Amino acid sequence: MDGAVLCFKSFFSKERGGEDALKFSNSTENIAWFNGGSNFSIDGRPLPTGLDSIILRVWTVTANSTYQLSLDCSAMSFVKGFQVLLRDRFTRTTTTLKVGETNLYAFTTTTDTNSFNNRFTLIFSTPTTLPVQFKSVKAFNNGSSNQVSWQVAEQDMVSYDVEFTTVLSTPFTKLTSVASNQSG
Repeated sequence: MDGAVLCFKSFFSKERGGEDALKFSNSTENIAWFNGGSNFSIDGRPLPTGLDSIILRVWTVTANSTYQLSLDCSAMSFVKGFQVLLRDRFTRTTTTLKVGETNLYAFTTTTDTNSFNNRFTLIFSTPTTLPVQFKSVKAFNNGSSNQVSWQVAEQDMVSYDVEFTTVLSTPFTKLTSVASNQSG
């Protein structure tokens, strides 16, 4: 068991500074943030912008063993407008982490060094608008206003932007953003 901390402040630097602590290797499992050729137990970073990525190194692990990363994102309220992703190079998957929660990610090592060496990257990116697959849409006038309700096939959506236009050839105007009920 080992741990590493990632801290964000607007006045921190991506370069090594007083807010950082170098990693002292253990004789057993190790985990550290990799930055500028060094491993850090504590890595202070400026607030993420655009597409930022940070390598999470794991080493001195046992082959053919299952491990679990516990990624505490409970203090990441500053990432509004960003997605926090964990990229796994070995399985070639990307997992969206839930901000405000502790995220668990199980992984298995093999004799292949790619199953642990520079396997993980934490990515901050701006989310893209995803297409929605509607299951049903109902629109009606209730006398004083129009109401629209819908059901979609997607899960884990944060919100939906409701837009309108009077003529299909003109741009849409956003009316409101509706929080998802997480049930599709």
